Amino acid sequence: MPVSRIIPRTEKVQVLLAGPKDGVNLTYMTTDKFIESSIKVFRNGVRQRRDAPCDYIATESGGPGAGFDTVIFADYPPILNENLFADYLIST
Repeated sequence: MPVSRIIPRTEKVQVLLAGPKDGVNLTYMTTDKFIESSIKVFRNGVRQRRDAPCDYIATESGGPGAGFDTVIFADYPPILNENLFADYLIST
């Protein structure tokens, strides 16, 4: 009988998204590579939507296979005083 292994996942909570909040920039980075389906993005404490109509998409800054580490807002670029953070599971 095969033995199943549980791989522990490290959850990161309230990680600030890095990028200029200047009313123009839509692209922000996380400090870690994350599991795409696990990310939850918050803007001023309000969880953003990933389904239609979406508020953001998750992508890989280094191209396909490089690992997800980027959040791109669909509309309304964040401004200076906005609080942007994410919860996610680190990709191993």
